[in-house]
Amino acid sequence: MSNRSIKIWERFNRQVEMHGGIILDTEYTSSITSYKVQCKNNHIIYRSPHLLNRTKHLCNLCYIYERGQISWRNFHIDIENHGGIVLEKEWKGSSFPHMIRCSKGHINFVRPFSVKPVKHRGICKTCAGNDTDVAMNKFFSRLDDLGAICNDQWVNSHTKYKIECSNGHINEIWADMTIIGHGVCPECAGIIHDVVYVLRSYDNSSIKFGITNGNGKIRLASHAKMGYTIVECIYTNLPVLLADQIERAILNALQTMEYEPIHGREYFTIECLPIVLQVIKIMIGNS
Repeated sequence: MSNRSIKIWERFNRQVEMHGGIILDTEYTSSITSYKVQCKNNHIIYRSPHLLNRTKHLCNLCYIYERGQISWRNFHIDIENHGGIVLEKEWKGSSFPHMIRCSKGHINFVRPFSVKPVKHRGICKTCAGNDTDVAMNKFFSRLDDLGAICNDQWVNSHTKYKIECSNGHINEIWADMTIIGHGVCPECAGIIHDVVYVLRSYDNSSIKFGITNGNGKIRLASHAKMGYTIVECIYTNLPVLLADQIERAILNALQTMEYEPIHGREYFTIECLPIVLQVIKIMIGNS
C-alpha cells in the first residue's frame, strides 16, 4: 500500500476502535470501499472510511436507537416540567401521540415535538378546553367553512379521515392538522403524494419507505444524509391516493406479521424488505 493508503487504513482502525467496534476485514482496498465491522453492540455492518468521516457514527442501528432514547428522556423531562407524567410505555417517535397525565389528572395524547413550542399554553387539551368533543366541533366547523364533507365517524383528533373537498377531490387528512388551520385538499393546493419509495441503509441493516411528491429527489437526498443511500425502488406519477394507500397497506402488512419499527413509523429491519416490495408490486399491479 502507498503511504496515503496506510494512513487512511490506520485512521479508520482508530476511529472504529474509538466507537468500540472491531474491523473484521483485514485487507485495505480504497477509502470508499465498505469493510465488514462489528459494532460495540455486536451488530455486523459495512462501513467505509469515507462515510465514517462524514457521518461520525459507526452503526446506523445503534445511532437511531440512541437518538430515540435521548428524545425519550427529554420528553419525560419536558412533561415533568409541566407537572405531568408520561404514561406511555415506550418511545414511538417525535411525531406520534404519546399518552400523558397532566397535573390535574386528565389523560391526553401529545406529540413530543409539539411540547416545547407550547409551553405557554401547557400540555393538557382538557385544561385548555380542547378535549375530544371540542376538537370534533372545531373539525367539522372547519370543514363547513371550507365547503368539505366528511362521512367518516369521529374517533379523535389524532385520526385520519376521508374528506371530499369543495371541488370533489377525495383525500385523507389528519383532523388535528385541519383544526389548526391546514387545508383539506393537497390536490387543490398543488401538493399530491404521487411518489412511493423504498430505501436501504448503506450497511444493509435497515430500510426506510415513504411517500412524497414530484420526482422524490429532495426527500431521498435528506434520507441519504441519515445513511439511507441505496434506492431499492421508486415509483413516480402514481394515481391520486394510490401512494397513500400503498403506504397504509405496507404498515398494515408489517403490523399483521408483528414487525415493529426500529424508529419512527417507517423504519424497519432489513428482513422486512421483501414484504414491503411485494405489497408495492401487488398494489401497483392492481392499479
